[in-house]
Amino acid sequence: MFGPIPFCWRMAVHVALMQPYLFPYAGYFGLVHAADVFVLFDNVQYHRRGWMHRNRVHHPTSGWRYVGVPVVKAPRDAVIRDIRLKPGWQDRLLDDIIAAYRGQAQKADAMLEWLTRVLDVDTSWLHEVNRHTLEATAKHMGLPCRWESATDLMITRDPDLPLWDWARQACGRLDGTAYLNLPGGEGIYPSEPFVDRGLGLGFIQPRLEPYDRGAGDWEAGLSILDVIAHCGAKGAGAYAAQYGVLWTVAQPGGD
Repeated sequence: MFGPIPFCWRMAVHVALMQPYLFPYAGYFGLVHAADVFVLFDNVQYHRRGWMHRNRVHHPTSGWRYVGVPVVKAPRDAVIRDIRLKPGWQDRLLDDIIAAYRGQAQKADAMLEWLTRVLDVDTSWLHEVNRHTLEATAKHMGLPCRWESATDLMITRDPDLPLWDWARQACGRLDGTAYLNLPGGEGIYPSEPFVDRGLGLGFIQPRLEPYDRGAGDWEAGLSILDVIAHCGAKGAGAYAAQYGVLWTVAQPGGD
């Protein structure tokens, strides 16, 4: 069962749930494109080596480098909602992205002008910054989606329950008919609980081929900012929308 979402399912409610990443790669936005409601899992443990506070951009000699926002030191078991940013986080992030792309990409000036406006936000909370930038980026690329947070929906991670339980909670809160995830989730979500509950289960399969980077070499998995800098906002939206869906459980009404 592999292919794009059938037209006959357009009235279905596809729910996705992911941690709020900072300017993630294009595959993340493929999931945004596929979802009707995108839930940001903001009440789980923050990982210092994860993608919540940083991402990768192009580097002319090493292929890529990290850029990110400086965070205030927090307890090891702190959840994402508890993480604060250090003063001046906007300038540090913007300066690093300017250094990576100004004069290096065809659409860089337009991307940087837009990014400057997006980062002009008055908050020191990481989860607020990530939600704001995710929503702004999706809108900029023409990817309509309803956004929610796990905290607002009272979705919790009970250590005594299996990992797939949060998908059950999300679909229940939102009257979802199917749960969608990225390819890495195939080992986390077994089919049986979704069959038993009459829910579809699908995994998007991004088809992220190399795009024109001018004289620079293409590096897989860079931040969506790299795609916008080279392809423009609409081009980046079309690029992110290149995927199929592997349905391990067909949702009710589907083929």
